Amino acid sequence: MHTRDSPRRRKKMILAKKKQRTMKVNRTLVKAIACLAVGGSIAAHAQAIKTWTGGDGNFFDPSHWDTGTIPGTDPTDIAEIRNGSTATISTADGAHTFGAIRLGPTQDSTESGHVIMNGGRLNLGGTSGDPKAVIGFSASPSSFIMNGGTIYFDGPDTGQLNTNFKGVNELDWEVGEKGIGLFEMHNDAVFHGSDDLKVAENAAGNGTVLIDGNAHS
Repeated sequence: MHTRDSPRRRKKMILAKKKQRTMKVNRTLVKAIACLAVGGSIAAHAQAIKTWTGGDGNFFDPSHWDTGTIPGTDPTDIAEIRNGSTATISTADGAHTFGAIRLGPTQDSTESGHVIMNGGRLNLGGTSGDPKAVIGFSASPSSFIMNGGTIYFDGPDTGQLNTNFKGVNELDWEVGEKGIGLFEMHNDAVFHGSDDLKVAENAAGNGTVLIDGNAHS
């Protein structure tokens, strides 16, 4: 015996099938958007590590970096000095923006790195996803000495230098976190950090900070 569906029943079946197709399309779109979001996130946070080579010299001399380009070619670049050399920054170098600086970045190693900043301006850690600064993470002493110049760390200008602003990334300027680090500020040096300047935060660390003259943070 054959029965025929009523018009109302056929309409319900058609609507149900349309709903199933719509849900399937929506799930596919959600997956595609999620993949794009993840891919975009990875691309946005892919940061190039530039490693200092050779001996002492000007920080912004491209011949001293393994890539042949200076930190800041991309604003998320990470500059590492680990071979014991000293890089110098002068007033003539002007202003530069990059993601982070790491001096002697490997724990328990004999790596070390040094920066002497006599002038100019560094904008560090101000792009979303930038990592913290590392001044001495290894067993050999590393140092960052400011005889002048200005550092903006973690985008304090984004918060109009407001003390309630914790930064773009809430980063720490780590001095001797798990190694030996020295940070000095002399003369008219200025350091604007959005979050914390930390000294020997970890029990394995040994950090020293010295601020004198008209230098201020």
